[in-house]
Amino acid sequence: MRLFLKLIPFAASILALLPQVAGAQNVSPLDNAPLDSGWQIDPYGMRHYTGLVCRDRLGMLTRVKVLPGGMDTIAGCIYTTPQGIHAALRSHAKGASAGVATNFAKRFSDSGFKRVKTTGATASGLTFATGERETGTRCETLWRFAGKERDYTLWMAYTLPVQESEIGPIVATIIEEIAKRD
Repeated sequence: MRLFLKLIPFAASILALLPQVAGAQNVSPLDNAPLDSGWQIDPYGMRHYTGLVCRDRLGMLTRVKVLPGGMDTIAGCIYTTPQGIHAALRSHAKGASAGVATNFAKRFSDSGFKRVKTTGATASGLTFATGERETGTRCETLWRFAGKERDYTLWMAYTLPVQESEIGPIVATIIEEIAKRD
């Protein structure tokens, strides 16, 4: 009986913790308003209430994060490839992508990065050389696209010339996805 009485405070403290532990296990990032920022689970990935869908896989890209809106963006998502290409697709209010592109070009120029003339898919975007690697020049490009209801930007970081052949298919996949949704 004495042992039983000694265990009561211990058992009471465990029981007092159970609601907190159980509640913590049931909280999903999508149940937390500051974290979900309008995102919902979609059968193929994540869907923002504005209509932007960020698929888990998009061509050779894998989604690694969804982004909330900001001053000049509605929502977005970050993708990567096993080869080290990084991409961010963002949606904007109709007409806003021109200002986003202007700010991008100004920030990169002001930071001392040089604009690069390229060919292929990268020629249609704003491309800056951001560093040298053993395998080539690290570049960052921003493309803008106008949909019927909103604008989009695609930012990508990659290395030329070794990843040049992968850029065109990625951009084409993104354009196709935008066309399906907007």
